[in-house]
Amino acid sequence: DADDPTVADHASVMYQILKGEEHFAIDGSGLIFTTTKTLDREMQAKYEIVVEARDAQGLRGESGTATVLVTLQDINDNFPIFTQAKYTFAVPEDIRVGSSLGSLFVEDPDEPQNRMTKYSIVQGEYRDTSTIETDPNHNEGIIKPMKPLNYGDIQQYVFTIEATDPTINLHYLSSISVRKTARVIINVTDVDEPPAFKQPFYHFQLRENQKKPIIGSVLAIDPDAARRSIGYSIRKTSDKGQFFRITKQGDIYNEKELDREIYPWYNLTVEAKELDSSGYSTGKESIVRVHIEILDENDTLQSSPSPTSPEC
Repeated sequence: DADDPTVADHASVMYQILKGEEHFAIDGSGLIFTTTKTLDREMQAKYEIVVEARDAQGLRGESGTATVLVTLQDINDNFPIFTQAKYTFAVPEDIRVGSSLGSLFVEDPDEPQNRMTKYSIVQGEYRDTSTIETDPNHNEGIIKPMKPLNYGDIQQYVFTIEATDPTINLHYLSSISVRKTARVIINVTDVDEPPAFKQPFYHFQLRENQKKPIIGSVLAIDPDAARRSIGYSIRKTSDKGQFFRITKQGDIYNEKELDREIYPWYNLTVEAKELDSSGYSTGKESIVRVHIEILDENDTLQSSPSPTSPEC
């Protein structure tokens, strides 16, 4: 007020809110304050207040107005809410451990810097097979397998997932989420895998100078649900003398007698090939090492010393 402040009340100013009085008030010093505790940024983030300043004792009641913009600052006061009640994923059994198999999504009206969703598996068998990591950029949950999946063992996993925010300010909690949990179904799909040998390697023994119809047997199976037949063969590069043969059943035998003094060990590479219904290879194959130990027999003659002449 440009009036002389030395004259009583000539420079006094009165304030009044013309717009926004349902939520705000102003005192004689011009201090604006709230009149309600129910301001919610998620409902309305900005308010426009019109304030009038009037000459308290002016004869003509002169006044001026100003517009005040109030922006509410966000706090973490909302729980994350799942966007779906159920998530279903189809995952091949050969997915790598630690890779993403699917994402979970939540809605959180708080601003990004005030979102800190934590996902956890709260119910379901085999919970130790998977984990859920939070993507901080999108606030989504990334499901990752922690152990190898096997269609032959388990075809489906069913979990109950909970979404919480451990950093939420419970004192200012605006609402309780009605959908803090969701159901997750993971369907494991079959992948055509190569045959699997029952043992990592095989060790057989064979006496030298003998031909045996069965030295030993190897066994490989199709781990897939199809359970296809398996064909066996010995790599020629591992049996340079072409001494050994293998049957359709995986029985190994020798066609020639062997001499331990020439080769005491034979290290063979046996292939197992998956066969289709017509007996042709599907292209899926595995190998295993077969070690054949040749046992000694007493078959070497030693020369006896020549008789010496009697001394005269």
